[in-house]
Amino acid sequence: MEFVAVFIGVIAAFELDKRRETRHEETERRRLLGLLRKEIEADVLIMDQILTGLLSIPNAVPYQSLRLEIWQGITGKLDIFNDDILLEKIARFYYRLNLLGRTLDIYLDHASSYTFLTTSANQPHVENLLTFHKDTIKSLIGNKDQGLVRLAQETVNAIDLALRD
Repeated sequence: MEFVAVFIGVIAAFELDKRRETRHEETERRRLLGLLRKEIEADVLIMDQILTGLLSIPNAVPYQSLRLEIWQGITGKLDIFNDDILLEKIARFYYRLNLLGRTLDIYLDHASSYTFLTTSANQPHVENLLTFHKDTIKSLIGNKDQGLVRLAQETVNAIDLALRD
């Protein structure tokens, strides 16, 4: 009889520990999704400011750093999401955001060297290069119907759905 009581106690302790671990993982998953959601919304605001600068100021070189800190900080914890479709949406958004960041860096580099490296002979080439980068940035950012802005909204919607579960 004592053996049965000890056995039941051990099983109950394991079950209790498993439930506690599951609750902790769910709490952590929800916390990380909330942080990613805020970071994505902040990036949308930054992209809006970049796009506004590009459209309203001729020869402008608007540059603000995009926010990637949360995403970069959790890449070792991605197994906590256990939702491949959601994870794929988030990863796709951050991949495209990283591409935008690299494009902005190249544009900034070319624009900052424009006055130092431009001669009358290569001025049209450099201006065409800057126009190409500006057009690429505008296309990457897009609007509510396409580009990163739309992808951000789709990702936030997927996160909201996951947080409701």
